[in-house]
Amino acid sequence: MTASSDGSTQQQRMDAGEVETLARLADALPGVIFQYLLHPDGRSCFPYMNSVAQDLFGLEPERLRESAEPLFCRIHRADVDRIRRSILVSAETLEPWHEEGRLVMPDGTVRWIEGNSVPTRQDDGGVLWHGFITDVTKRREAEEQLRVAAVAFETHEAMLVSNRRGQIIRVNRALTELTGFRSAQILGHLLGIFISDRQPAELDLDAARKTLEKQGRWSGELWCNRSDGEAFPAWVTVTAVRNERRRVSHYVVAATDITDRKQVENRIRDLAYRDPLTGLPNRRLLEDRLDQAIAAALRHQRHGALLFIDLDDFKRLNDNWGHDVGDQLLVEAARRLESRIRDTDTVSRLGGDEFVVMLTDLGLDRLAARERALTVAETLRSALNSPYQFDDAAVPALRSSCSIGISLFGGLARSRRELLKRADAALYQAKQAGRNRLRFFD
Repeated sequence: MTASSDGSTQQQRMDAGEVETLARLADALPGVIFQYLLHPDGRSCFPYMNSVAQDLFGLEPERLRESAEPLFCRIHRADVDRIRRSILVSAETLEPWHEEGRLVMPDGTVRWIEGNSVPTRQDDGGVLWHGFITDVTKRREAEEQLRVAAVAFETHEAMLVSNRRGQIIRVNRALTELTGFRSAQILGHLLGIFISDRQPAELDLDAARKTLEKQGRWSGELWCNRSDGEAFPAWVTVTAVRNERRRVSHYVVAATDITDRKQVENRIRDLAYRDPLTGLPNRRLLEDRLDQAIAAALRHQRHGALLFIDLDDFKRLNDNWGHDVGDQLLVEAARRLESRIRDTDTVSRLGGDEFVVMLTDLGLDRLAARERALTVAETLRSALNSPYQFDDAAVPALRSSCSIGISLFGGLARSRRELLKRADAALYQAKQAGRNRLRFFD
């Protein structure tokens, strides 16, 4: 063997080794390396594809060396015409080809693929592309999830995102519309910018934080601030977002204005606990407050008093001048009573022309408490005895005296029912004494 033949054989062995190495590298890549040939007569094929084509397309590369149609048959019908057109444009302009599309696999699953290649004109007028195709299904699914999340974020519900330290990093339009804050005024601030000093009595922020830490979610009623300082009730849900190490990375906060709902609840509560004519507490609310007052009086050894008040001439006035005048008189009587007691005391209407005033914290000494109750009772009797004016000019100013029965509580354990009976009995004594009188139950 000559030296030249030995060199040629060695070169062939090196070339074969390089080809084998390149083939192994190509098969190890996470995508399909290909050559795509478009003949002048419109036929096309893939002269070369690495073995990844079997996994990605579900087709053996050998099937595509004669014709590319088996692969085109797998392209989603909504994408195939667009992809064919883009190939023809690239062939005409010799511009790089780039497209994304869907493959429908034999089992019905859909994969997204992305292709990139560079064309070269052949001597016979055909075009040969060298390129790379990758599976981008996960990326497209992630993009779709982000798109859906972005749309969901811009809903009618006010939402924001904060980092784990509570600094706000994103808000949606609904939140800026709800609060009046502009995004620039909010971003970078702590969540406390929205939390009002006014909060429901039952709210325990420490318990809320513990629930959020333990369960990853907390919902409840909060009073929030608008940009003008106005406080409004909101139903707030806070959700913790955790990273792959299960550590909290962000918080997502959603808030709904419940002002209308609270107003409805208050109206329902008023119907249950308030007199519809005067707005005063009714018997149900009075009894609830009286139970609390009795317990406090016994605990602190301080006295209180119940004043039963009856308008002496109301029935006659109501019969003579009509119910409208009678209602106006009752409303005015309620106003006079409320204006002459402390905020800690209670005026209640039991019905008809009967009112009850509950006085609390009248002192430790029973005799002193009795004198204070008597002083208040005289003030109320004088106020109710003053003439009443009415909207109807045809109705003259009218007077209606009142009788008041008083019962002290505190110092000794007495039930609510017993106290009410004692005050009612004292009222009966006042009326029997000639009306427009005050009587204690002693």
